[in-house]
Amino acid sequence: MFQNIKNVSYLNLMKHDFSLELFIHSNNVANIAIKMADEMKLNEGEKQMLYEEALYHDIGKSKTPETILYKKGRLLPSEWEIMQRHA
Repeated sequence: MFQNIKNVSYLNLMKHDFSLELFIHSNNVANIAIKMADEMKLNEGEKQMLYEEALYHDIGKSKTPETILYKKGRLLPSEWEIMQRHA
């Protein structure tokens, strides 16, 4: 499994722009992607690419206010508009 993150720009982004929850989630998604890649019998280069892409899958959330990301209950229409921008 790809436990060493070689992409320095990813590490810098995580350090400065992601919450701990988002960092953990992205790493969990990347590890699940590797398990799927193993089942699909992808080669090592494809696995590495998939792993790194999975790490970035929620990058837009790094600029979404945590008050909206982690709000309990329904979002207001104005908050929902902000949330829709993250993709």
